[in-house]
Amino acid sequence: MSNNSYFATDAGGMLQTFIFGVGALHLTGKSIEQKNPILPKQWKSLTITGVGKEKKTFRID
Repeated sequence: MSNNSYFATDAGGMLQTFIFGVGALHLTGKSIEQKNPILPKQWKSLTITGVGKEKKTFRID
């Protein structure tokens, strides 16, 4: 057993921050759409792959 704690909820929260916050992905009744993404100034791009049933890829430059 390790002394380091890891919580799945923490990992899920971080993932949601990237997908819905930075990635600007929105769930609609029929699909997943990207609306007005804005990267932090220090980042050059972000690619989110394997999204949804269709395994879509979203890229922000």
